[in-house]
Amino acid sequence: MSGSKKALLVTTVSGFVPQFEMNNVRLLQERGYEVHYASNFDMPSYGDNNDRLKGTGIRCHQIAFAREPWNRKNMSAVRELTALIRREGFHLLHCHTPMGATCARIAAARASLHNVIYTAHGFHFFDGAPKKNWLIYY
Repeated sequence: MSGSKKALLVTTVSGFVPQFEMNNVRLLQERGYEVHYASNFDMPSYGDNNDRLKGTGIRCHQIAFAREPWNRKNMSAVRELTALIRREGFHLLHCHTPMGATCARIAAARASLHNVIYTAHGFHFFDGAPKKNWLIYY
C-alpha cells in the first residue's frame, strides 16, 4: 500500500461520476486522495461515452456489473472488487446505484474495508416498496 490516501467510487454504469459526483471528486483530491472509479464502462449512461473522465485525474477500473440483482455477472463483480480493494489499499469507499453499491459493500466487508459510504439515489426502499427491495438495496 502506498503512502497516499485512496478513495474508490463505485457505480453500476459509467457516466454517473462525471454527471453527478465531480464536486465530491474535487473535494477528495483537494484533501490529498487519489480517486479511483470502478464501473461498467461498457454501459455508459448520462452520455454516449466516457470522454468526460479524461483529464480529471481519476483512475478507472472496468467491472462488468449487471443491473439485474440475480445476474451471475454480479458475483464476478464482487470478486473483482474485492481483489481491487485489497490490491490498491483504499481508505474510503463511496458507492452509488443499487447493484454497484450492493456488490461494493459485500466486497468491502470481504476485504475488511470499514470506511464505506452508500449514497442512496432514487430510494428503492421507501415505505410501501416491495420487501425484496428492502432486502436487496438497504
